[in-house]
Order: sequence, then C-alpha cells, then structure tokens
Amino acid sequence: MDDDERYMIEPAMDPTSVYPREGDETVCYLKNVVFNANIRVGDYTIYHDYRHGMNFERKNVVFHHDQQNTRLIIGKFCCIEAGVKFILNRRNQLTDSISSYPFSFWGHRTENELRVSDTQEKRYDIVIGNDVLIGYEAIIMAGVHIGDGAVVRPRSVVTHHVDAYTIVAGIPAQAVQNRFDRTVTGMLLRLKWWDWDIVKIRQYMSLLCSNSTEELKKFFSSLDIP
Repeated sequence: MDDDERYMIEPAMDPTSVYPREGDETVCYLKNVVFNANIRVGDYTIYHDYRHGMNFERKNVVFHHDQQNTRLIIGKFCCIEAGVKFILNRRNQLTDSISSYPFSFWGHRTENELRVSDTQEKRYDIVIGNDVLIGYEAIIMAGVHIGDGAVVRPRSVVTHHVDAYTIVAGIPAQAVQNRFDRTVTGMLLRLKWWDWDIVKIRQYMSLLCSNSTEELKKFFSSLDIP
C-alpha cells in the first residue's frame, strides 16, 4: 500500500467517518449525523459538542417545520462550534395588535393573524458556504447567506448576509474585518480548494495552513485559472 492509499483510509480523512478522531466523540463530521432531507452538509464539515453531535438536528436547528420545506445548506470544510443555533423560520408573531398572544390556539383566527400566517409560509433558507467558521453559541437567523471563508465570532447574532472572507461579530453581527485584501480573496474564490480531491489537499496542506499570501500568489500564478 502506498502512502496516498494509507492516507485515504485514515479515519480523519474518511468522509464517511462519524468521528474523525479516535476516542473523541465531541467532534463529528456533521454530514454523517444529520438525516433530514432539508439539511444538506458538505464533506469534512465538523461540529463540536461537549457531549456529542448526534442531536444536532434537534438541539441546533430551530423552528424547522417540514411543511415549509425550508433548507439548511452547509458547505464543505466548515467548523461549527458548540451551541450554534440555526433559526430556520421567521416567527412573525403579532406585534401590532393589542395583545401579542396567539389566540389562534383557541381556534380564533383574525384577519391580522391570517396576514401573519401568510408571511410565515415563505421559505427562508440558510446557506453557509465552504471553509466557514461559526463560533461558540452564535445564532444564524432565517434567510441568511454566509459566503465562503467567512468567520462568525462567538455569540454573534447574524441577521444579514455575510460576504466571503469577512469576519463578523456582535448583536446584530457587523463586519469587523476582511480576512484578506480583494486580490487574495478573489484568488481564493477562484481556487476553490475545497473542491480538490483529498490527495491534492494533502499535498498542499502546508500552503493552506500558511499565513503567507505571497506564497499563495506564487502558487496561483502557476495555475491556468481564468
């Protein structure tokens, strides 16, 4: 068996593994522990939980009503830390009536409640790109799209779209920093390293783990990418 073949079957590199590290059930490959057809997760995206990630659909995905077919789409090579919540539907409760109480539970349906109900029927997918880091106990609201390479700081509440390779923080989350300049960001978005096969990723892992944008530029210039 050559080195590449050996590497391919190591648990950490096997995309069908539940736990990438032997003896550690606090980190899992999320794709292999979710079963709802409306939750799609790319290969190698990891979720960390202080117990285990098997309850991700129940604990971390909120207001996910089957009848609305709202989707949670997460790309490849993302890191999702413990306690992150994805709010899959906008709860448009009555706020302009005398009482905000949902009297519809008693069978009383007013025009105002019907108007709110119609609004709730809209689908608000959450779409997370590739190589995204979502910090501890962050909240991602319905309809939000987060671009490739973005970072969400711990306990942030994301209510609007996040551009690629942008760091956001706060309540509500605001852009605090671009990870790279526009030139490097453009290179990374064209490079799409997360779509490489695992052998190529291993080959260039030192580059991917480096903070040298000059090395990245040299590598990019050697490729035939339009």
